[in-house]
Amino acid sequence: MTAENQDLFRDPQGNFMDIKDWPGIELNADGSVRELIWAYEEDHDLQHENQGRMCFEWLPATVEEIWMTDRGFDATLECARLPQKLRELHAGNNRISGTLVFEQLPTGIQKLDLCKNLLTGGLDLRKIPSHLAVIEVVANQLDGEVLFSQETTALQVVHAGENKLHGGIRLSS
Repeated sequence: MTAENQDLFRDPQGNFMDIKDWPGIELNADGSVRELIWAYEEDHDLQHENQGRMCFEWLPATVEEIWMTDRGFDATLECARLPQKLRELHAGNNRISGTLVFEQLPTGIQKLDLCKNLLTGGLDLRKIPSHLAVIEVVANQLDGEVLFSQETTALQVVHAGENKLHGGIRLSS
């Protein structure tokens, strides 16, 4: 994170505050981190840059929801390294690169919003987690086929426009 972003987590003497005092952090009753809310509430068309790097692998395993839209964070998405209790990831309008490997997502994930990032590869939806209902990946650099299984019963919404996906939707059972 940039020095300016880090200042949000420091006391007046420049020391890092206890995590319970950080803005945008929701805790469980046992004091573990449940939710991160680091989203800007401004113009969603503004593309921030150079705001620092987000390392998903360093997030606590207890995190269930991440809200970090419109931040301009650089990150590499490695689905297998996301917190295993994660249910919702809202990280649109950042600078997240990588490939979506749906079968490596946390098993309980329900919503995945990664619009306006730098993701590449196709959309292989044949082995998605059983609870995943919403996938939003509009305006990335996705460039392959969309592969879909009729067994993905929870899936309700897939928004994948403004990419370079090609071919029809291929169904398999």
